[in-house]
Amino acid sequence: CSDPGAGSGVTARFYRLQQGGPCSRPTGFIRRQLNAGWLDLFANQFDAPVNTLKGLFSPMPDGTYLPSGAQVSVQRSNGTWTFDTYTWDGSSWSSGGDAVTLSPGQGFWIYNPSSNPVTVTFAGLVRQGSLSNAIPGYEAIYSSVVPQAGRLQNDLGYQPHYGDYVYLY
Repeated sequence: CSDPGAGSGVTARFYRLQQGGPCSRPTGFIRRQLNAGWLDLFANQFDAPVNTLKGLFSPMPDGTYLPSGAQVSVQRSNGTWTFDTYTWDGSSWSSGGDAVTLSPGQGFWIYNPSSNPVTVTFAGLVRQGSLSNAIPGYEAIYSSVVPQAGRLQNDLGYQPHYGDYVYLY
C-alpha cells in the first residue's frame, strides 16, 4: 500500500482495505519523537516484516536510522526488573542485538545520545481478532498489542488482580 498524503507531519495512520485490494490486512505506521539526550519508553505494536532490532531500526520504515550510540534496553524474562542493553554503532547492534525480537505489545527503552531529536517510526500489519497480552507475575513493561488508546479496563480489557500496580510513564 502507498499513501502520498502520509507526509512527515503525519504521526500515525492506519488503513483497512477490502479483500482483493492492494493490502489484505490492516496496515499502519506511527512516528514518535525521541528528544535529544533522552531515554524514553516505547512499545512495538505492529507485525513488521521482521520484528528484531535489526528489522525494526536498520533502517526504520521511513529509511532513517537511529544515531550511532543509541541504546535499546529490553527487559529480561527471568522475573526481575533487569534489562539487556544493545548499542547501535551505525551499522549493527552490540552483543547479538541484531537478532533480539521486540514482539507486538512488548515495551522497551530507547536512549538518544545525540544533540538532536530523532523521529522513531514503526510500521507493519495491525493484528486483528480477540487479542491479549499475558502479563507475567512480575514487574514488566507491556502495552496493547495493537496501536489503540483507551482506559485500561473498559477499552483495553485489562482485568486487574489483587496486588497489581499500574504505572503510567
